[in-house]
Amino acid sequence: MFDDAVQDFERFLTYERGRSRHTVRAYVADVTLMLGVCQAQGATSLDDLDLAMLRSWLAGMSAAGLARATMGRRASAARTFTGWARRTGRSCGDAAARLQAPRADGHLPTVLRREQATRLLDLAGVRADDARPTHLRDVAALELLYGTGVRVGELVGLDVDDVDLDRRTVRVLGKGDKERVVPFGLPAG
Repeated sequence: MFDDAVQDFERFLTYERGRSRHTVRAYVADVTLMLGVCQAQGATSLDDLDLAMLRSWLAGMSAAGLARATMGRRASAARTFTGWARRTGRSCGDAAARLQAPRADGHLPTVLRREQATRLLDLAGVRADDARPTHLRDVAALELLYGTGVRVGELVGLDVDDVDLDRRTVRVLGKGDKERVVPFGLPAG
């Protein structure tokens, strides 16, 4: 019933918004789930969606113990979808415009203590003493991760041309295809 709208929404996220395939896959799955729940509550068209249905959908996730971050992403997917549906004339209103999810937990990820990081780098350095290219690469990768704070996904996407040894900078392509230049220190060099 809603399949055409979901497929068009997927194309919109991919080609017009330029979202990553992971984001597109997550948003499409979230919207499909949302529409299934709303359909079970009697919705037969996008105009039948209302804020009460969407709040009920979120409340069900909360009762099931889903993480706040998951509920936040799903609410964001719903807002993006219903806003897109209104703008493209598929719906007369934007049912999720006022939909709010609980704030994500504000905890920071755990990080290695200085001694742990030093030990890891030392072990990688000892392993690289055999001059095998993969071992040397591993040391360089660990030094860059530790010395720059780039994401692992950014690191594995690097090319030799992205590294400027003279300026001690590396050009990384981050989330949302945003490019930035990050400096690194002498050990990483």
